[in-house]
Amino acid sequence: MANIGDQMAAEAYNHVGKPYVWATHGPNSFDCSGLVYYCLKEAGSNRGRYNAAGYSKVSEWQKITKMSDLKRGDLMFFWSDKKGKIGHVSIYIGNGMMIDASSKNGKVVKRSAFSSWCKNTFRWGRRPW
Repeated sequence: MANIGDQMAAEAYNHVGKPYVWATHGPNSFDCSGLVYYCLKEAGSNRGRYNAAGYSKVSEWQKITKMSDLKRGDLMFFWSDKKGKIGHVSIYIGNGMMIDASSKNGKVVKRSAFSSWCKNTFRWGRRPW
């Protein structure tokens, strides 16, 4: 049986290309934290629906401070200067890639987790299993 991280990553793949819509959590459209909520739920978690900042504060989940320590299914949290707090969350899927519901791209995308934007705004990860 696959672990929760593998299940989350596999579920996230199923939604690549679906539209970004603020304050939605699937299955037809998502915002960033809605995608995380949906994938957690589908992987068997009963964690409630939070925003990105809320998920970043779940202290029961192991905190990952270095990008090089991320594992498949970990959550990645990114700082927003505009909001003055964590403003975005993605799911790390391994091999330097992540899946997230991107407002800028208008859809769920698979992209590099180590782009200059990611490196500059990454604050920490959480392992939700």
